[in-house]
Amino acid sequence: MSKPVISFRLSESELQTLDEACRRFSESRSQVVTRAIKSLLTEYVERDGKLIRQPYWMPNMDGKFNAS
Repeated sequence: MSKPVISFRLSESELQTLDEACRRFSESRSQVVTRAIKSLLTEYVERDGKLIRQPYWMPNMDGKFNAS
């Protein structure tokens, strides 16, 4: 499957942080950035017109988990 290429700018310190995450996860920059985007889209939910962070492991008010 072909994926389009995107580009963005990072400061030197942000690039160092990204590279450290790559080492910790033993993944490429692309894999780590993809993981971060998926996390962002999964963990933030809209409730009562507000965007709130609800990690997958934290149950919502109904006792259900965000990932389910």
